[in-house]
Amino acid sequence: MIKDYQTIAAISTPPGEGGIGIIRISGSQALAIALKVLQIPGLRGKTPKVRRVYHGYVVDQSKKEKVDEVIFFYFKNPNSYTGEDVAEIQTHGGIAVLRKTLELILAAGAVLAEAGEFTKRAFLNGRLDLTQAEAVMDLIQANSEEGAKQAMLQLDGALGRFVRKTLSRILNLIASIEVSLDFPEDYDPLDREALLAVLAELEAELRELLSTFKQGNLVRQGLKTVIVGRPNVGKSTLLNSLLGEDRAIVTATAGTTRDVLEEYYNLEGITLRLVDTAGLRQSQDEIEMMGIARTRSAIDTADLILWVVDAEEDLQDEDRELASLIKDKPYIPVINKTDLRHGQKIAADLKDLDLNREPVMIAAAPGQGLDDLRQAISQLVFAGKALAKNTPILTKTRHQQSVSQAMEQIAACQQAVAAYLPEDCYVIHLKDAYEALASLVGEGSYDEIIENIFAQFCVGK
Repeated sequence: MIKDYQTIAAISTPPGEGGIGIIRISGSQALAIALKVLQIPGLRGKTPKVRRVYHGYVVDQSKKEKVDEVIFFYFKNPNSYTGEDVAEIQTHGGIAVLRKTLELILAAGAVLAEAGEFTKRAFLNGRLDLTQAEAVMDLIQANSEEGAKQAMLQLDGALGRFVRKTLSRILNLIASIEVSLDFPEDYDPLDREALLAVLAELEAELRELLSTFKQGNLVRQGLKTVIVGRPNVGKSTLLNSLLGEDRAIVTATAGTTRDVLEEYYNLEGITLRLVDTAGLRQSQDEIEMMGIARTRSAIDTADLILWVVDAEEDLQDEDRELASLIKDKPYIPVINKTDLRHGQKIAADLKDLDLNREPVMIAAAPGQGLDDLRQAISQLVFAGKALAKNTPILTKTRHQQSVSQAMEQIAACQQAVAAYLPEDCYVIHLKDAYEALASLVGEGSYDEIIENIFAQFCVGK
């Protein structure tokens, strides 16, 4: 758990060389500790003003040596990231300078922060709810513009506001039912029709929110898109053509690709994690066999499969084997090399397999048909729906589970009301719905969930 009686410190910038490095100190002794290691000519013994930038030096007092020329500023609680007193020192970006400065700060009384402890304190001090705290890490890790936008929307509190509004409505229902139970002589009997109407509205809103999870999760994590096919059908060429650069080695020799190669590609705001794989065939080569085993593993974990076949050749046994491997996965048949041969024959062969998938015709080497492929991927991923804009979105399995549990309890309450069960049964279901939703924003006692979330952060955040 958080050491709320201690002042913490950590380097907040990534390791390596850079223009500046940042050390953050948070806690009741943040200012006092910072001033022990700083020499600020402009202060002359005065207390620094909040949110004002000061120029000075980090000084090793034991040696009377300047360590670095720095910039310093101070935030007074509760108006800081953590909700505590916070001091930040900006040094030059060399790792030796940063480490020495941190060493002096720790010697002056701070303790080294745990992973995610600054954001954890922001949550525990009420600066952020749990969904906002998660969004901080999502924003740091976002690898697409749409992912960053979605994280920022969550950090801005869109999901938290929706959840708290829903919690308030559920709480009002619980209160009205309990009042009618406890003081029947002073209040009218419960209006079951009105209650059913409100419950139906709540269930519909939660169902709509739940429907955003697939897209939200895809935007956050990216879509693992595995390119499969026999050797030499043009898988690596397709990867290179989509990326617009030569990332995979391409030769006329079958079996050139012997391992999986993963690259990132942005499609309409979604990050495709393109995975080039070794071609599936019978082989006695030990290294190639290892690559083929990894191909099969990649197929098992794929979100989407691009199955590439060769327009110049008839369908082979290896193609049919691949069809059976991927039939239960989201996949797109891709007929490549249509600049050399039209591909109608192999298209007919694919149709005979009863795949229920329309193949996309491309010529990866000259880049023909790639727009058609992008459109096919978009249609399969989004099912014709655009990404939600400026509305609450679920991005994590934890979110999905909380909303699902709440919705199940609301539905159970509807059934209880419709069946004229005792009214205290309604309260039980509504309280369970409330608890499920409250866990989403971190209200209540959910220590294990909270510890797990902040353990995923980097030190210094």
